[in-house]
Amino acid sequence: TVVNELLGSINYWGLHTNRLGEFVIAPYVLPADRPVVHEFIAGDGSKLLGEYDSERDFYTVPNRFIAVCDDYKPQGNDDADPVTLVGVAENHNPDSVFSFEARGNRWVDEYDQVEATSHDDIDGIAVRRLAAITGGGDYVDVQYSPEVDLWRDDLVHVVTAAGDDYLATVNELEIPEHGLVRAKLRKVVGLA
Repeated sequence: TVVNELLGSINYWGLHTNRLGEFVIAPYVLPADRPVVHEFIAGDGSKLLGEYDSERDFYTVPNRFIAVCDDYKPQGNDDADPVTLVGVAENHNPDSVFSFEARGNRWVDEYDQVEATSHDDIDGIAVRRLAAITGGGDYVDVQYSPEVDLWRDDLVHVVTAAGDDYLATVNELEIPEHGLVRAKLRKVVGLA
């Protein structure tokens, strides 16, 4: 929608409702910077289903994202000629297999045309896009009690019986009339 495109140009979430059904307009927060709202610890009654899925081509995952806005005009100066704004985000996370360092100091770039209203916004959009691409393909399924109140994009902490320990966002929810809730969690990978 037009509203969500405008919100995206200032690095905000799309218009959505909260748990109380109220409409919310808020700045986008990277998954690694959100508060953890629940922990799935092996043996706590939740079921990590062990259904792990990776949906990415490891060779093409970028470690640098360049956002370009070709028609930026400074606010309040409609008569000025448009200039190009460029926002750059880079992955230097030592724990990431996609980082610049892990790839032998080699950049794998991705570019996109975006709408932005300031240098801060375009930098934030570049970080948001790179974080989504870098962490966007590793999923794990979990089942849990309906008393646990999770929503899409909530951040959770997962510790498996095998000792895997990671943060993940709720990507999909399946809430049955009776029984356990099933969720698909997407692992979070930081950029720094």
